[in-house]
Amino acid sequence: MQRINEIIEIIEKTGDKCVVLKENNAFVIMTLADYKQLLKIPHQIEESLALGHSNNQTTVDIKEFEVPEEDKYYTEPMDY
Repeated sequence: MQRINEIIEIIEKTGDKCVVLKENNAFVIMTLADYKQLLKIPHQIEESLALGHSNNQTTVDIKEFEVPEEDKYYTEPMDY
């Protein structure tokens, strides 16, 4: 138990998270505030999707990247 307390002290100082492995299980140690924030993420994603926001939406006007015909040129092959 003393080792766990040492790990918790380090987490309090650094704000890091720690994974503890025991047999075939893995446990994550983090602050309660970090855990509560983690629980909000799925709800925030649902709200964002409900509002029509998506990471896959493209809002860039592609026409601004089109090159006018007079600005197009082609290089000639070079003889060596």
